[in-house]
Amino acid sequence: MSEITTFGGKTTVREPGREADLAVEDLLARVGDRVRKARELKGLPRRVISETSGVSMRYLAQLEAGEGNISIGLLKRVALALDMPLDWLLGEEDPWNSDVLRFSEAYRQATAEVRRRAEAIGRDAADLCTHAAGGTVDQLVDTLGRWSDAGADRVYLQVLDLDDLDHVRLLGGEVLPHLT
Repeated sequence: MSEITTFGGKTTVREPGREADLAVEDLLARVGDRVRKARELKGLPRRVISETSGVSMRYLAQLEAGEGNISIGLLKRVALALDMPLDWLLGEEDPWNSDVLRFSEAYRQATAEVRRRAEAIGRDAADLCTHAAGGTVDQLVDTLGRWSDAGADRVYLQVLDLDDLDHVRLLGGEVLPHLT
């Protein structure tokens, strides 16, 4: 055993292996939360995941509660039933708040028109939608609203494709009326 003394004089005894036990408990809780969240977001009852994965409903309930010490093989079956990558269930980063997810969702939502305009200026549509003010009218309104909420009171626009000035009319006619 080892002791840790804080600057305040409080002494804590560390038991060998306890940190590893806490890390495992944290992992099981995180995996359980993510399985439950994925199932609920997809609107799937536990019964469907059980039937698809071959994992019992009782075991799924234990897993979602962070109590089941599931094997990698069974967790892979659950991930497949949820149509989720295994690393989303296991990883440190929250898959629902990651940059990769936002980037892929922005690309998926980008219309053919947004992709065409992005391509014309040598940019990726998902990059424009994620890291700049680009995308559909709703995406632009959302982005500009977030910037405003963060304290921006002025935005400068740069016209990158002088052969496509229709997007300036789009901004003036369809985006600006939504902003206060």
